[in-house]
Amino acid sequence: MAQAGCREHRTADDGLTPGAAPAVMAFIFENGKIDVSTNVLSLPAGHAAGNVQGDRLTLLSNAQILAGEYWGRSGTAPGRDLYDFAVAADLDPAALQVAVNGYPRWHAEVAIRNWWDRREEYADDPDEITEPDPRWIAVAADPARHAIAAVMDSLHDNISIRIEKGVTVVETSRGRATDRVRMADPAEVTRWWSETAQSQMWRTVDPADADGRPRLEAMLKAMGRRESETIADWTPEPITRPKGWSRATRSS
Repeated sequence: MAQAGCREHRTADDGLTPGAAPAVMAFIFENGKIDVSTNVLSLPAGHAAGNVQGDRLTLLSNAQILAGEYWGRSGTAPGRDLYDFAVAADLDPAALQVAVNGYPRWHAEVAIRNWWDRREEYADDPDEITEPDPRWIAVAADPARHAIAAVMDSLHDNISIRIEKGVTVVETSRGRATDRVRMADPAEVTRWWSETAQSQMWRTVDPADADGRPRLEAMLKAMGRRESETIADWTPEPITRPKGWSRATRSS
């Protein structure tokens, strides 16, 4: 994702079920294909069938790609992954939010601390991020600083799910931003639940909640009865900033 002018698709081999690990993922470029073993499909969010170079394949969503970079190799993440997080915060913030909120908070603490400890290494390796878009030159020069900001801004401060007279209302806060979604159609709720990997997120809150189905079923039943009730309200522990870290402007 960090190379300009290079078309890339990340796919799962036909027949693989998201959640299965290990899996095989294909990186398909204009001039070739690379198969790798991966557990990126552990985040079931937004994958879809598509045609790539004449083959019918399962295309991974941006959220799944970012989740693979965030969870699968954050301790040893290359600079291009950090660049991806910062760019995704601008171009597809919803995907980044799905990716980072689908995993435990301790992982975010460990990841951002590792990135900050290696910030000079990232900054001193200009060949790691080739031909960065001019809009993100500052990100390429200091990927750790910008990636930490992107992830911290994407983590939920609070998420509440309630039913108001049969309508599902989801409020998510992140810093000063609050997103509010209203859904009156049960099919829309089910699609939202899947595309935003809610089962994965709530499993990090309650490990005993294996697949999130009881919470989803409670929502749908309350909608059907046109009742009003709170389904969930979660405020996680805040993330500690790495010592010495501060935000930077894109022009710096």
